[in-house]
Amino acid sequence: MSAAGLLLIRADAGTQMGTGHVMRCLALAQHWRDAGGEVMFVTACDTPALLERLNAESSALLEPGADPASEADALDLVRLARRHGAVLIALDGYHFSPDYQRAVKTAGIPLLLFDDEGNRPDYFADLLLNQNAHARQELYGERARGARLLLGTQYALLRREFSSRVGEPRSIPTQADKLLITMGGSDPDNVMEKTIRALSACRTKPSEVRALVGAANPHRQSLEAAVADSGVAVKLEEPTEDMAEIMAWADFALTGAGTTLWELAFMGVPFAMLELVDHQRKVAAAVDAQGAGVNLGWHASLTPPDVAGALQTLLHDAGRRRAMSEAGRRLVDGLGPARVVTAIWELIHSGLRA
Repeated sequence: MSAAGLLLIRADAGTQMGTGHVMRCLALAQHWRDAGGEVMFVTACDTPALLERLNAESSALLEPGADPASEADALDLVRLARRHGAVLIALDGYHFSPDYQRAVKTAGIPLLLFDDEGNRPDYFADLLLNQNAHARQELYGERARGARLLLGTQYALLRREFSSRVGEPRSIPTQADKLLITMGGSDPDNVMEKTIRALSACRTKPSEVRALVGAANPHRQSLEAAVADSGVAVKLEEPTEDMAEIMAWADFALTGAGTTLWELAFMGVPFAMLELVDHQRKVAAAVDAQGAGVNLGWHASLTPPDVAGALQTLLHDAGRRRAMSEAGRRLVDGLGPARVVTAIWELIHSGLRA
């Protein structure tokens, strides 16, 4: 066992759930290991590429032995933590109810809980992490009794590939010709097809487009058809382990308003957001208000011409893109992982001193 101890992470991924919960836990796992610790993942995930990445960043990768998020799942997690001497459990997923949290918390093992909404009747955690731009203490109040709140983009968890790029310069061309499209790891409503079809309605089209098809995306065939109809050189690609390199390439991005926002902001990539799920509405509104991106709104209310009109304007407005780039870098400084790891250390050591 290392001096830092074992971090036990419980998070799931899938076509409907997406991959964001697991990906930000992957970032935490990487930085915990870099600090000398060990990591064990327990996940219900049917995406081989994602499982391969998790396996590479953990000493053990396990499937839950009971129905995910059930009472039996919580009890299994506690037993696993005790058996392996975990110093902390990290829990990330909307399906982990207050009862599930309570079962883990009352077992006496320190608990880090990820949250994005602040809408639960109760929260049971020692550390409660909401890394979104709209996160405020008022969202939690007495519902997070005894928890230390880690709120805002100063705690945004970026994976290791971004660590070496702090302060990297970003040029803003007069016209943005390199467009990145990313709608998350699953995109169950196939919003990416709408954005690709929007390109054909642009008067001046970007010269290069890279569309990242997530590991849990089931719509590859329809996306290929949309590309063929678009009249634009669109490359459908799978996300790589160096997303920072792809973002460094991009002049502009069309993105879902999920965890990718913090990566784009850190890299200084100006972007337009589409709200893909309900909890992203507040996220996108807050980012828009701070000037780091443009919120196009709820995906189902947008037509391809709507997206095309906004994109056409932004690709030609270098001044606005420059302002977004600068605001994004003020929003996310890349030190979030270190702050979260430090908070975990302080919690563990306060328990040892008690």
